[in-house]
Amino acid sequence: MSSFADGLNLVRAYFMEKDPNVAEKYFWKNSIAAYSWQKRDKTQP
Repeated sequence: MSSFADGLNLVRAYFMEKDPNVAEKYFWKNSIAAYSWQKRDKTQP
C-alpha cells in the first residue's frame, strides 16, 4: 500500500511532464470548482 505522499508525488511527476497550463488546471483551477474558493484579495487571479 502506498502513502498519500507517494500517490501525490506520482501524480505531480506525471503532470509536470505536461504543458504548464495542464498542470495548473489540474492542481489549481480544478480546486476552485471542487472547493468553491472565493477571492479574498483583488490581486488574486
